[in-house]
Amino acid sequence: MTVTSVDFESRRPTFVFEAVPQTMRHANAAPFELLTKRKTSSTDTSPRLGTVLPIVTANGFTLLEGSRVGGTTEHRFRVRHSTGSQQNVSVRFGRPLMARVDHVRKSHLWIGSRFWAFRAEAYLEAYLVEKADYPPKGQLLIEEFSDDEMLLGAHWKD
Repeated sequence: MTVTSVDFESRRPTFVFEAVPQTMRHANAAPFELLTKRKTSSTDTSPRLGTVLPIVTANGFTLLEGSRVGGTTEHRFRVRHSTGSQQNVSVRFGRPLMARVDHVRKSHLWIGSRFWAFRAEAYLEAYLVEKADYPPKGQLLIEEFSDDEMLLGAHWKD
């Protein structure tokens, strides 16, 4: 069984069993390519998350764009409220959480891995839906993962 893509709405991996014909195995290749393409511009040198943004939440927030701050666990997003106001939001992962993921993996998961970007985006989206407001001071710190997220991190391959 191998992970071939990630469902855009649920952020869950799609699994394909070896018994699936080769032609069907690549049915999800186009959406996966969208996830891995990097946004670039001649004037902007910050690393982009390369996901399918914008994302509109059920309560009207829009994640317009995101980028990772090089050498840190921080991901920054520009978020627009349904009223039209915009705010920059920072999502960071606690070092103990990252160490637990490394321990479960039995190897280091690079801070530039797409795994962290996907989780940052998903946590911010969930926060905006649940709280219907921006995080306090525009910052969100992730210190815990569910068992499923730990399992995903343990087997993640970029």
